[in-house]
This record gives sequence, C-alpha cells and structure tokens, in this order.
Amino acid sequence: MASSSNQSTGVSGPAVPIFDGEDYDLWCLMMKTLFRSQDLWELVEKGLSEKEDEAKVRKNKKKDAKALFFIQQALSRPILARIASANTANEAWVTLKKVVHGNPKVVVHRSFKHSRQDFENLRIKNTETVQNYITRVVDLGNQMKSLGDTISEAMVVGKLLRSLGPKFNHVVTATEESKDLTKLTMEGVSGSLIAHEGCLQRSRKRLLSWEILRKRKRSINRESIATRGPKKL
Repeated sequence: MASSSNQSTGVSGPAVPIFDGEDYDLWCLMMKTLFRSQDLWELVEKGLSEKEDEAKVRKNKKKDAKALFFIQQALSRPILARIASANTANEAWVTLKKVVHGNPKVVVHRSFKHSRQDFENLRIKNTETVQNYITRVVDLGNQMKSLGDTISEAMVVGKLLRSLGPKFNHVVTATEESKDLTKLTMEGVSGSLIAHEGCLQRSRKRLLSWEILRKRKRSINRESIATRGPKKL
C-alpha cells in the first residue's frame, strides 16, 4: 500500500490511503475509518435505497458520489481500471473485493520481473544496521516467492553476503571459505553478521572514548603551562 494522497486532484479533503495491490486488508480498515468519519460507510456497505423520500434519495445520491470518488481516488490506475464500470460506491467496493480475492495475481503491486530487479539491486545503506538490512532482504525474498519465484533460502543468503559494505568483508570471506554456501541458513549467517557489527560498534566506542580522553589531557596540559607562565631566565 502506498502512502496517503489526494493524487493531485486539486480537491481539498481528507487524505486518502492509496491501494496499489499490497496490504488490501489494511487499506480496507483505513478506508472504513475514512467513510465513517464522513458518514458514508452505510452507503458503501449497503448501497443506495430507492425507498426513501425524494429529498433523501437526492441527498444519498450526492453522498454516494462522494464515496465513489474517494474509492476511485484511492486506487492506482491499473486497479481503478478494473472497477471503472461501477456507478455506485457499493458496486465499486464489492467489485474490488471480488477482484482482490477472486484472482490475487491482478493486484500484485510489482511484477515478477520488477521484484527480481529490485532484489538484484539491493544494497545495504551507509547508515543502516545489518539487522534492518537483513529484514529488507528477507521481506523482498518472501514477496518474490508469493509471486511464484522459486528463489531458495541459499540464494537469499548469497544475495545478503554479496551486498554488504566493506566493514563486513572479513566475516563474509570467512563464511564463504569455511562453509558450503548451498547449506547456509539465514538464521546462522544473521547471527554472525549481527555479532560482527556489535564488535565493530564496541571498538568504535572505545576509540571515541580514547580520543576524548586524549583531547582532555592535551587541554589540561595547555592550561597547566598557561598557569605556570613563561620560565624566568
């Protein structure tokens, strides 16, 4: 699910969560809250009723158009095309649900090809912890499997080891030289990488403490010399 947006419509109003093929249940939850805040949920859930008096029907049709606009505004273009023929909010809501649950492949956010490309382009960020990066690699690997990719755990582990920064070169080399890469598990490799990063962080803290102490001693020496003043001849 993408971030909330009004999709540059120029129409003021509440921010609408965008459904782009991912996290349908979460998107539904947020949309229901939006509809309730605008007193529209009953129309979306039950549809228009022609049994009301004429004035009430006109009012409800206007509210229904508003709800339908929210739904249309909340969908990416490929998904919007699937419900384009819906004339009421209820019809659009029900149709979208059928599309999502009836054929999951049509609501995949990214194609198989794009997911594979994203996986190959993954690199750890300069300020990123190895734990966070491992999570990103595993999540994308799982997404690829959900698209039908036959990617194995060994391939995901291999990608992780190939895409770490220079500070992990030592542990990566040691891992590759001492173990059968086809039998590596994410759990085992993750433990080694996290432990290595912990050692690096402790070393940096010791160096920083030493540098602070060195500067403090240097400052004290300068103050001591200044207090004694110049030597008398």
